[in-house]
Formats: sequence, C-alpha cells, structure tokens
Amino acid sequence: MKIKRYSLLFAFLLVFNVFASTAVFAEDNPEDVPPTIVSLGDSISYGYNLGDNSTASPNAFPNLIAGGFPDVINLSKPGITSDMLLAGMNEQVLMTLAEADLITINIGSNDLLQAIDYKVLLGSGIPIDDAKKAELEPKVTAAAMKLAGNLQVIIGKIREKSTAPIFLYNIYNPFGQSQDPFAGSVHTLGEMIVNKVNGDVISKAGLFPGIYVLDAYQAFDGNQHVFVMLKPEINEFIHPTQAGHVALAALADHQLAIIFPEDPEEPPLEVNVLVSEEEETEGPIEVLIQTNKDDSITALKWLKGSDLTEENFISEGNEISLETFSFEVAENGTYTVYVESNEKIVLLKFTIDNIKAPPVEEEEPPVEEEPPVEEEKPPVEEEKPPVKEEPKEEKPPVKEETKKPSSGNKLPNTATNSYNYLVMGSGMLVVGFSVMVTSRVRNRKVNR
Repeated sequence: MKIKRYSLLFAFLLVFNVFASTAVFAEDNPEDVPPTIVSLGDSISYGYNLGDNSTASPNAFPNLIAGGFPDVINLSKPGITSDMLLAGMNEQVLMTLAEADLITINIGSNDLLQAIDYKVLLGSGIPIDDAKKAELEPKVTAAAMKLAGNLQVIIGKIREKSTAPIFLYNIYNPFGQSQDPFAGSVHTLGEMIVNKVNGDVISKAGLFPGIYVLDAYQAFDGNQHVFVMLKPEINEFIHPTQAGHVALAALADHQLAIIFPEDPEEPPLEVNVLVSEEEETEGPIEVLIQTNKDDSITALKWLKGSDLTEENFISEGNEISLETFSFEVAENGTYTVYVESNEKIVLLKFTIDNIKAPPVEEEEPPVEEEPPVEEEKPPVEEEKPPVKEEPKEEKPPVKEETKKPSSGNKLPNTATNSYNYLVMGSGMLVVGFSVMVTSRVRNRKVNR
C-alpha cells in the first residue's frame, strides 16, 4: 500500500513539474555545435572498471550515444544510491542540467544491492532458499519505496530547470541463469527484485511526457555472460562489459530515432518479378510483381515477347490487377512486364522454361476410345462391296431377257384407257368404211 501512495505522489509531482519536451536533440543547435548530454547515475553510467576508475570512462555508454558525436558531461559517481544522487542536486548541477539537450539517469541498483547485503550473500556460496527470500523481500520493498520517492523528487528538480528529454534506464539482472544451485538461486532472487522495482517504480515514470524508460533489463536478459563482468577475484559481478555499454547506448540511439526521426530522401522505385515455381511443373505459373511503392503504380501490363518497347503497350498488353499485382502464364517463353508509376515507366523481362506439356493432354487419344464405336461401322459398309461384286451383276442380260415383255410394254403401261378406245374405234371405222364401199359396188352392178 505504501508503494501505491508513492506512485500517486510521483504522479502528482510529475503533473506539476514534468513538461512536454519541446527541445529537439540537435535541431536547435547550429550544425557545427554538437548537442550536450548530461548523465546522472552510479558506477554503471560512470563506466566502472573500463579504465583506471579515476574519472568517468570515455567508453561508458553516455559517450557512445549518437556515435559519440554529442558533448557528454558525466556527473555519475560509483557507489551512489538514489539518496546520494538527490543530496547532490545542488545549484551547480541544476545549472548544468539546464544546458542539456538530453539527460540520462541510471540509478537504483545500489539501493537494492545494499538492501540485500549482496556481498555477504555472494561471499557465502550458500544457495538462497525460499526462507531466505521471504526474509529479504521486506527489505527489497522498503528500498523500492525509497527509490520511488527519491526519483520523483530528482525528476521534479530537473524539470524546474530543463525540458530536455530524460532517458531513464530500468534495472537489469546482472545474474544470469545457471544449472549451479547457488548461481541459479542468485539469478532467481535477482529476478524477484528487478521485476518488482521495474514494474512498481521505474515504469511508472515513463507514463509522463518527456520521460522515456529504456529497457536495460530486456537487453541484458540471457546475455549476462557477454554484457556483465564476472570476476569473483575482484568481487566483480554486476558492472557492464564494453559490449554491455554498447548495448545500453544502442537503447538510447533507438529512442532518439523515434523522437527525432530523420527525413530520408524518397527512395527510387524498385520493381521485381517473382515466379512462383522454379522446378518443372505442368503450369500455369503465377507471376508476382513486387514494388516498394505499390501506391504509386498506375498501370501494369504483360505481353509475351522479348523485343518489346513502351510503344507496344500503348494499345496492347494484358492488364494486371492493381489489387493482386499478379498474373498467370501457361507457356514457356520470354515475357515482358510493363510497370507505370507516378515517377517513371519500367520494363522488366523474364523467362519461363519449366512448364512441361501436361501428360493428361497427350494421353487423351487413348482415352477417346469412343471413336472405335464409329469406326466399327465402316466394316459393315465394307461388307457391301463383296455383295456388289458377286456374279449377280452379270444377270442384267438375263433380267433384260426375262423382262423384255415388261420392257416392251413400257408404252402401254404408260398409256391411258382413252388411247386404247381410240385405237379400237379407228379399227372399226376402217372396217365399216370397207363394208360400205363393197356394198355400193354391189348395188351398182345390180342396177345395171
């Protein structure tokens, strides 16, 4: 419950003291004047054990931010807690902070390490059991509450003098996972501590404008064997190696890129042709047009052929959908794709040579066994010629002899009954005329 009260107090003070950062990291400075970074914190930001420790190391992460271009004023001190940092926020420090373009804070590790008396724990070599963790938990909670109260006041004092962005690093677990019972138990204890402090204290600050929490915990998790110095002979278990400082600087660079994005020049249009099949296939093959500026494309077409120019596509060409940017080809050959954008026109050529003729089409003739049904009819027709070639063809003379009467009667058969009556009547007239002439001759002889 006390941590919640501190969180509410933290929010109250930040509302009054935290202003949205309007400073631009390098924009307000002339091009030949580098920006200024002011670093607050303990031995981590000091670069402890990277050099002779007499002064802050030039290889510490604040000096690596933005490629080492900024001027760095490193006010960090080895071994200090949040109490000590707050006590050192004098007028001179505040005036220095007023000139900063960026402020980094890395504090709290010593608060927690001192709370659990880590040197005794690590020196004992005895695995930390659940009973020991339960004993240490109230001490960790008290240290977290103290850190929350100090941190809110520190940020409040900074905001009285500066609106520069504040990069607040959370706490990483210096103890990596291990199969060794003792080392494994120390890792588990470290997880309990950092998760509590990062979640209940430090992450809360990132909710307000101008304060950015950088996730050192995530960067170091699983990488302790590379990022943390492990030198038991000098009681060194927690400080970053040079690689660890590079990782911490990279977190700041990433955040700077988000806050102050550059305006890169518009990249030129890039177009590629991707073919869906590389191995031999029966097709069809899908062809995909890939560009880095889909929205700028105004027309897409394709034609088969290699010696094609823009003029060929003025009145010709197969349209390609501007939704799918793809089409299909079913034949081998060289093709040309026409790409028209707001910037320029691009012609791309590609060759397809892996489409083989589908075996189904080649085997279709055997499948078409229906024609044999039609082909069976010709044999029936071929049986007729033998019938025609039989000697029966020589019978026409016989038929003519037997059919002579009928052939001689063709005219009568075609005549009508009136014709027959006419012939008969003519015959009777002839007979009657002969009888009449004979009778007259006889009468003449009698009269004489």
